[in-house]
Amino acid sequence: MAKELVLKEKADILMGTINSATTLAISDFVKKEKIPFFVTFAKSDKIIGEKGHQYIFNMNENTAMAGRAAAIALAKKPFVKYWIAGDDYEYGHAIADNVWNNLKKLNPKAQKVGESWWKVGEADFTPYITQILAAKPDFIIVATGGSGMVNFQKAAKATGLSQKIPFYQHTAIELSVLKPQGQNAPEGVYGTANYFFYYPDTPANKAFVDEFKKAYNREPRIGALSGYMTAMFIAEGYKKAGKINTEALIKALEDMSIDSPVGSLTIRGCDHQLELPMYFGVTKKSPKYDFLVASDIQVIGAKDYMPTCEEVKMLRK
Repeated sequence: MAKELVLKEKADILMGTINSATTLAISDFVKKEKIPFFVTFAKSDKIIGEKGHQYIFNMNENTAMAGRAAAIALAKKPFVKYWIAGDDYEYGHAIADNVWNNLKKLNPKAQKVGESWWKVGEADFTPYITQILAAKPDFIIVATGGSGMVNFQKAAKATGLSQKIPFYQHTAIELSVLKPQGQNAPEGVYGTANYFFYYPDTPANKAFVDEFKKAYNREPRIGALSGYMTAMFIAEGYKKAGKINTEALIKALEDMSIDSPVGSLTIRGCDHQLELPMYFGVTKKSPKYDFLVASDIQVIGAKDYMPTCEEVKMLRK
């Protein structure tokens, strides 16, 4: 599809993708064709790290960033004994490794007491949960993605795990995970996310939410913010460039900052990574909504959890 859009439709820009393997394949293609590619959802840290180049822009977080952000927040918690569990594929291991490796640096007292890995799409978590409960860890790092997010939360509540041992999942506090469960989602689940329609409680975010609701009759999720901000950056980039030219657009976008529903955002010039705030919070019922929301939200700034430009340069060598 990407080749057809560029070679037949003469597209000047590509944007999107969820699957990381597909994203990396498209990245190789646009590098050869010199076409800007804005990644809005795929999570592999290779996209902007070792496989990064001047024609790719990452408009969301990746597994390395999510892991470090979670570790920063967890290092401040009193937990010592950790269990790691998750989907047995690249995303699951990447999230788990990045959380744990960063946590050990920030809190040397942290101990890993065991691990559990299940196949992607696992329907029965009971044997794994039984094993975890028997080990009695203080906290569980759960590295799941896609439908596994909700399925594990349901199992954790049904077995009583969520009432006995707190756990973390990246994106556990996102609307896409919590709204489908309504009031049945477990309380006390920790997570990280880049966007909430109810936070920050600012005029800019309220205006974005209102306009989105008018257009689509639902609350915006992270995908809405990613798409909106990418379009805004492209538009402002062409304005600054003053012409429809690939190299001029890329130069214009490097270190460009624009206002957004979550504050001022910048595309870092050295690696084309969008600097987004990360939110760490815990699920809780709210009298305002018929689904759970994130509470006790902690804001982790992009500069605190992103790799440095020097680190990215080393990865790309």
